[in-house]
Amino acid sequence: MSQLLSLKSAFQLAALASSILVFVKGQGFAMTGGECHEGHSGPNCPRVWYVTGGPGWVGQRPSYPVQMICSPSCTDATSAKECSLIVAMHGIFSNPNDQKWLMMGTATDPNYDTFLEDNDHGGPFCISFHKSKGDAWEYKCGGDDEAHLEGFVEFAFGHFPIDPNAVNLHGFSSGGIQVHHMMSTGCSIESLISAASSYGSGNVVAPPTTKAAYLLAHGTHDDIVAYDNVWDATTGTAVPSCECTLFPGQSCFNQSYLQLQGERLAGAIAALRGYIGDIWGSSPAPSYRMNLINDDTANCNAIINKCFSPIESPNPFNTGFSCDSVDASETEVIEYPIPNNSDSGPVTVWRINLHNHDYPNKRRSSGYGPTEFFFQLKKFFNNNRGRQTYPGSRSISQIGTGYLCSNPPWDQTSPEWINRIVNWDGLSADQCKDRCLQEARCVEAFYLDATPYGGTRGCAIYYDLLPCSSTVGASWANAVHWKASTSFEPSQPPSTPPPMDPLTPIPTVATPSPVASPTAQPLSMCSPPENIIPGAIAGYTCLVNGVSNGQDSNDGTSTATTCANAGGDWSSYDCSTAEDYLSSVDQGTAEWLKTNWWGPKCCEEPNASPTSQPVTLGPTVTPGCPAECSVPTCVWSGTDGPGWDLSWTGDEDGTQTKNGFCTNYCKAYDVGKYLCGSSAWHQTGIDCSACAILAMDPIIPPEDREPSVGLCATVAALSGHALWGDAIKQCTGGPQPSDNTKCTVYQAFNGDEIVNPERTCGSFCSHFGFSCINGYDDGEDGCLYGGPGIGCNDILGVGSVGGPTPDHVCVCGSVQEPTAVPTKSPTMSPTKAPTNSPTASPSKSPTANPTKSPTKTPTNNPTVAPTKAPTGNPSMSPTAAPSKVPPTPSPILAPTLLPTIDTTVSPTTAKTYLPTSLLTKAPTSSPTVSPTRVPTDKPTTSPTHQPTNPPTSVPTALPTRTPTAKPTASPTKLPTKAPSQNPTTQPTASFDGFCEPSSTLLWDNYAGHSCLDGLGDSNLGMTETSCSKAGGQWSSYTCTDAKNFWVSVGGENWEGASLFQGIWTARCCSEENVESFCPASNNLLSGFRGGHSCVESLGDSLLGMTQSDCIAAGGTWAAYTCTDADNFWMQVGGVNWEHGTLFQPLYASKCCTDKPDFGTLAIGSASESGFAELIGDEGLLMQTTSGDIWGTSDSFQFSYRRLQADGVVYARVHKPTVTHAWVKSGLMIRENLDSSSKNVALLYTGNHGMICHGRYAPGSSTTYFNADWINRGDPIWLAIVRTGNKFDFYKSEDASTWSPLASSNVAMDTDVYVGLALTSLVGTAPSTGYYENFGVDDYANSRKLGFKGIDSNFDPVTVTKSTSKED
Repeated sequence: MSQLLSLKSAFQLAALASSILVFVKGQGFAMTGGECHEGHSGPNCPRVWYVTGGPGWVGQRPSYPVQMICSPSCTDATSAKECSLIVAMHGIFSNPNDQKWLMMGTATDPNYDTFLEDNDHGGPFCISFHKSKGDAWEYKCGGDDEAHLEGFVEFAFGHFPIDPNAVNLHGFSSGGIQVHHMMSTGCSIESLISAASSYGSGNVVAPPTTKAAYLLAHGTHDDIVAYDNVWDATTGTAVPSCECTLFPGQSCFNQSYLQLQGERLAGAIAALRGYIGDIWGSSPAPSYRMNLINDDTANCNAIINKCFSPIESPNPFNTGFSCDSVDASETEVIEYPIPNNSDSGPVTVWRINLHNHDYPNKRRSSGYGPTEFFFQLKKFFNNNRGRQTYPGSRSISQIGTGYLCSNPPWDQTSPEWINRIVNWDGLSADQCKDRCLQEARCVEAFYLDATPYGGTRGCAIYYDLLPCSSTVGASWANAVHWKASTSFEPSQPPSTPPPMDPLTPIPTVATPSPVASPTAQPLSMCSPPENIIPGAIAGYTCLVNGVSNGQDSNDGTSTATTCANAGGDWSSYDCSTAEDYLSSVDQGTAEWLKTNWWGPKCCEEPNASPTSQPVTLGPTVTPGCPAECSVPTCVWSGTDGPGWDLSWTGDEDGTQTKNGFCTNYCKAYDVGKYLCGSSAWHQTGIDCSACAILAMDPIIPPEDREPSVGLCATVAALSGHALWGDAIKQCTGGPQPSDNTKCTVYQAFNGDEIVNPERTCGSFCSHFGFSCINGYDDGEDGCLYGGPGIGCNDILGVGSVGGPTPDHVCVCGSVQEPTAVPTKSPTMSPTKAPTNSPTASPSKSPTANPTKSPTKTPTNNPTVAPTKAPTGNPSMSPTAAPSKVPPTPSPILAPTLLPTIDTTVSPTTAKTYLPTSLLTKAPTSSPTVSPTRVPTDKPTTSPTHQPTNPPTSVPTALPTRTPTAKPTASPTKLPTKAPSQNPTTQPTASFDGFCEPSSTLLWDNYAGHSCLDGLGDSNLGMTETSCSKAGGQWSSYTCTDAKNFWVSVGGENWEGASLFQGIWTARCCSEENVESFCPASNNLLSGFRGGHSCVESLGDSLLGMTQSDCIAAGGTWAAYTCTDADNFWMQVGGVNWEHGTLFQPLYASKCCTDKPDFGTLAIGSASESGFAELIGDEGLLMQTTSGDIWGTSDSFQFSYRRLQADGVVYARVHKPTVTHAWVKSGLMIRENLDSSSKNVALLYTGNHGMICHGRYAPGSSTTYFNADWINRGDPIWLAIVRTGNKFDFYKSEDASTWSPLASSNVAMDTDVYVGLALTSLVGTAPSTGYYENFGVDDYANSRKLGFKGIDSNFDPVTVTKSTSKED
C-alpha cells in the first residue's frame, strides 16, 4: 500500500487540467470533465467528472464511465481532506444513470438543497455511480467488480479531498447484495470502508464480519428480494415473506437454505458485535420514525394484494398490516444495542412498512429533486466516520484431510447456517486456507473438490460463534481441514511440535501402547461425571508391517477392505490406548479427537450400559450438481418422447433444461436415462436444485476446462462450458472435422431452453455466435456421423416414432461477410452494367452475379421480396407447368448463400381464386403469362399449387431451361437512378428482345429486388431475410433499370437472357400501361398479409370466402402477401384484367399506405411464416413462431418503418397470446435489421407486465432497464421517445396522460427502424399480437407517420414523472 500511495502522490504533482491519467495497481484510470454540474454555475459550483479504465474495466462497465459528482468544497484536490465518498451501486439489469436518478433526481436546480454541506445535509461529499461487470453484480470479493471499486477508491484518494475515514458503500438490490459480500474482513476493500448500506437486498447465508457501521433499508412487502423468510420443516425449504414476482413460479433466492434478509441479517451482523438478542425472534423496538415514501391507500392495498405466500393463502405475513390509514411516517428506525467494548459501528434497520421493492420515492421538492432517502443516507454516513478493525495477528494450520464437518454439516440447510459461509467460486485449497486466514471470525475451514461428480470446488468457513463440533469422512472430495486462531501477543516459537494429523493418532506398533511417552500431565478422555469404559474398542487401525499407514475406522472412509487392499492388518485398539495418546498431542488436537472420535464411544456416566461398537461411516452424498442432472443423461422431451421408444407417449409435465442442466428433478425412465420435470412423479427421482448455479453461469475457469482447438476454442461460452467434453464434444474426424474455420461438435442440447430451444443445428450454432454450415445424425455414438447431412433447420427425429432426440452433430462456421461471389451464383443478370446509361462502359467485371441493382424505388416499392407464388389469381391458370424439375439443384442458386429449393416438387400456380358465384363459365383461353415465382424454401407440407394433372409443356412466360454455365461476367453496379422523366413512347431503337416493338415499356413499374454484392434476385427466389443472412443489401429496381441493364449486356446475347427475359417481359412490357393497385400517393406494405386464396378452387378471403368454405369446395387455404398480390396484379395487366375493378380497391385497402418505407420481416431465427395484416383503419395483427428478444441475438417478427430524426413511436398494445410467460409484444427502435442489432424495446409480456430493455452494442447482451410488473389483461398505450441517443419509455391508460417507465442512453445511428415487435418463445406454437393506432411522430419534419394515417395523441407535455423503479 505504501508503494501505491507514493505513486499516487507522485502523480498529484502533475497539473493535468482536462485529463488525468494515473496508474493504480498496475492499471490506468483516465479522468475527464470537471465542469459545473448541469444547472449550476460559478467558481464554487458542484462539479462532475467521468472516470474510465483501471482494474476490472471489463464486461458492460466500459459502456458507462464512472460519474463522480462533488459538492463545491470537494472539487479541489488540494483542499483539506474532509469530504465523504459515497460509492453507489445500481440494481440488476440497471445502470448508473438510473441509480443517479433514483437518488439525486435531476439535481439541476440550484434552489434544491442537493449540494448543501452542513451537517444537517450530510456534510461535504462526493458520490460516484458505477456499472457492474454484468447485468448483476458478481456477488463475491476477489472478482472484477471488487477490483474495480477498490481501485476507484484508491484513485479518488489521490484526486479529491476524500477523508480516508469517510468512505461509504451503498447498493440497491443486486448492488446491495454485492455490498454484503464485500463487507467481510476476507475482502480487501472492506478495510477502506467506514459505513455500508443497502436498500432492498439480502439473500446471503452468512453475516458480513466487518466492524463498519451498517445500515439496512428494506420494504416489508418487497416482492423481489423478500424482507423475511422462515424455515418450513415440512418441505425442507425457506419460504419468503412475499413470493418473487420477478420470476413467477420461481424463487428469487435458493430456498434450500434459510436466507438472511432485513431484520434477520441485521441481527446476525449485530450478533457478531456482541448483540445477545434472538436473531429469529423479535427485534429491538423502533427508536423513531421517518417519512421516505410518497404513497396512498390505493397503492398500499395493491402492494399488500401482490404479496403472496408460495405455500398458503391468505399470506400469514400480511397479518397485522393495514392500509386503512397510511402513516405519514411509515419508516421505523431499529437500532441494535451493541456493547461499548466491541469497538464496532452501529447496526441499523430502516423498516419501511407496507412498501415494495421500488426505491424510496419521496422528493425534497415538488419537481424532480433529490430523495429524502438520499439526504438521510448522507447523514447516516456523516455521523459514522471512522474505521474499526479487528486486533491481533492471524495464523492457520492444516489439521487433517479426508473429512468434512458434520455438525453443523458442511451442506447445512437450517437456521444455523447464518454463522458460516460456503464459497462456490471454484477456489483452490490454498485460496480456501487464505480466505479463512483473512476472515477475522473464521476458526475453521474445510475445502472440498466435487468436480469429478459434476460439482465444483468449495470452501466451508465456520465462524467462532458456531465452530464445527463433529466430522464425517469425505475422502471422495479430497477434503482438507484447517483451524485458524487470533493471537494478541507477539508470536513465540512453539514449545511443542505442531499438531499431528488426527487421521493418524493411532499406535505406531501393534502393541496397545501410545506412540510416545506423555510429556505432560495425562489428559482425561472423559469429563466428570463420565468415566472411561475399560476395554471398549475406540477404533480400528491399519497396520502394515506393524506400523500404522494412517487409516482409521473413525475417519469415515477406511475399512477392513481398504486396509487389505493396502496390504495391512485391520487391528483394534481400546479406549485406554486412545486416552494415553491424547497426552502426546497439543490440547486443540486432543479436544478435537475427544469430541469427534473417541469420547462418544469411550465415556459413560456411572451405572450406564456399555456403549455399542462403532459403525463405520461411508461417504456422504456427492456435493454440488448431481451427475444425473445434466444432458444427455437427463433431458426434457415434452410431449415428443425420449427418442425412439414406441411405447412412450410423452412427458407433459416435463421442464426444459437450462444451459444443459435440469434445475428441478430428474426421474429415471430407463437404465441410465432420466427426464427433467417438477411433477410428483419427477420428484420421486433425483433433486437437481443444486444445479441452479451452474444453469445460471455454466462457464468454468480456464484452468478447469477440457482441451479445445481451432474455431471452437475461440468462444469461451462454448469451449468453457461446464459440459464441454461430455454433452458437447469436439469432433476432429468425419466429413467436416473441426479446424480454424469450422467448429464441429456433438451436442446434446436439443430442446434446452437457453442453448437450443428450436432443436436444430441452426439454433445451436446461433446461440454461440456462429453461422450454421450443416447438421448430421450423430449415429447414436457421439462424433460418429456421415452422409449428406440433414441441414441446419431440420429437427432430428421429426416424423419418426417417439419424436426428436436430444442430440445432433453440428457443423458451425464463423459469421463473416462473403469475400467473393460464388462461382455458380444463379442470379446473374448482365455481364456488364452502365453507370448511367445503356451506352456507358461497365466499371468492372463481375464474377457471377449483378453486385448491385438499381436503387430507385418505385411508388409501389416493396421492401421485402415475395416469398412464394402469388395466390390471388382469380381468373387465369397456366397453360402448362413443368412436369418435372431436375433432381439436382439448379445452378441458379448458390447453395451456401441462398435458401435450398426442394427439387422434388414442381413450381406451379393456382387455377382461379374467385367464388363460384362470380363465374358464369370457365375461362375459354389460357393466360399469356403466369406467375414465375419459384419457392425459396423447402415446403413443410404438400405443395398447395400443384396442378391435378401436370401439363406437358412449359408456360411461355417461364424460361424453358436454366443456364448450364455461369455467364462470363456480371456487373458490380447497376444504374443508381432511373430517368427523371418517363418517355411517353418506347425508344425507336431496334427490337432488343426485351419488349416487342408493339409493346410499351412500363418505365416506372417495379421489376424486382436485387441482393447487392452479387447474391441473388427476388425473381429467382431470394428474400430479404436470406439476403441479409448472406451479408447482402436488399434493393429494389424498376423496369427502366432492368431495360438499361438488359441493353448494356447485349440483350438476348447475354448468357442469362433465357432466365430473365420472360420474367422482365411479363412485368415490364404491355400494350397498355399497367398501374399499381395502390393510388399514386400511396406505397405498398411489402411483406404484409394481403389475404387468403382458395387454391385449386374458386375463392378469396377478400371476397368473403372462409377457410371452411374453401375446404368444403375441395380447395386448399393459402395465405398470400401484399408483395404476391402486387406481382400478380402487374402480370395480369392491372385494371385491364377482367376482375381488376373488383380487386383493385380490395387489394388497396389491405396493402396500400400513404406512409413511406413500411415492411414486415422475420428477424433472426423467427419463422418466415410469420406475418402482419392490417385490420380495418386502426388495427394491425401480427403472428410469429420465434425465439425471444433477449441475450446477444433476437428472434421475432418486426413490422417497421424508417425514422431519420428525433421522434416518438407509440401504439395501443393488446396482451399477446400467452404461449410462454415471457412472450413479448410491443414497441421497438432498432439500428438495423440484423438479429444482433442495437435496440431499445418496451414490451407487453405474457405474465410479467411491461418490460423495458435494450442492447448497447451489436452482439452484446440485452440489458434490462426497468419494468412495471403488474400482470394485466387489458390493452395499454405504450410510447418510446428518442432525443438524440436518449430513449424515454412511457405508458398510458388513455393516450392522454403518460407516465414514465424508464430512460436509457443507447448510441444509435440517426437513421433507424421503428415499429412493432412480437415473439412467441415457443418454436412450435405461434403467438399473435394485436395493435391499434400505431404512429410515429417525426419531430424534425413535423410529420405523423402511422400505417394507415390514424394517429394517437402523444404529447410529451402531458408526461408525468415518477421515481418508481423496480429492480
